[in-house]
Amino acid sequence: MASIPLELLAPMVVGGVSLVVVATRLLGGAVPAEIRDDAHARRLYTTDFPTAVTREVVVGDRSRTALVALEPGLGAVTTLGDKLVVRQLDSGGLRAVRVAGEDLVLTLTDFGAPTLRIRLSDPSLRERWLQRATAEVT
Repeated sequence: MASIPLELLAPMVVGGVSLVVVATRLLGGAVPAEIRDDAHARRLYTTDFPTAVTREVVVGDRSRTALVALEPGLGAVTTLGDKLVVRQLDSGGLRAVRVAGEDLVLTLTDFGAPTLRIRLSDPSLRERWLQRATAEVT
């Protein structure tokens, strides 16, 4: 069996991968998901948790994460590439909450997604959600 010399194989692999990346971008496959507004976040959350009673929703400044105040508990909608992930953060799912600059950082007990960051530039809004999330920490 003949082998391909490394001098030819390496450029072929790099060129092939580059071609796939460019094609994906041109076909719209790499468009990141976005949470448009509070109503959109609420709709996304209640699609996965139809019996949830939502009290208040806040979408982060970057439209990548939303927090949902529930009756009782806390939920989140976050982006993962071009997909949206809906999570229920009560029942021991929230380990810690802190502020880092304008971000509210939630540390989760899930090793698959250990943190959620939501940019809230309004200090009073950030403080209100910090208190709300801190009340859910176990």
